[in-house]
Amino acid sequence: MTRRHAEKGATPRSAARGARPVPVRSQPPKLDGIAGGGHADGAECEVPDPLRMQREFEAMQAEVAFLRARVKELEANALQVGNRLAWAIDSVQSILEGKG
Repeated sequence: MTRRHAEKGATPRSAARGARPVPVRSQPPKLDGIAGGGHADGAECEVPDPLRMQREFEAMQAEVAFLRARVKELEANALQVGNRLAWAIDSVQSILEGKG
């Protein structure tokens, strides 16, 4: 088989073409869905409800607390598994040394 181009993007064709010009935008990007940005149809975005945002924030905080507790639980389980494996390996080694 023949060897292909070693470097990604460095093909003879791309080198022969030269660098392409970077397109310049004549208008700023549309800010759909962002407060104050408006929609494509010209309608303004609604102002976020502070109470709804507070409820979402509190729900996210509760989820973070739950996930942190779960991580601690999984770390404790991993430590127990490691200890059990070490005990099993030590037991097998002592049995093999007794036979030797």
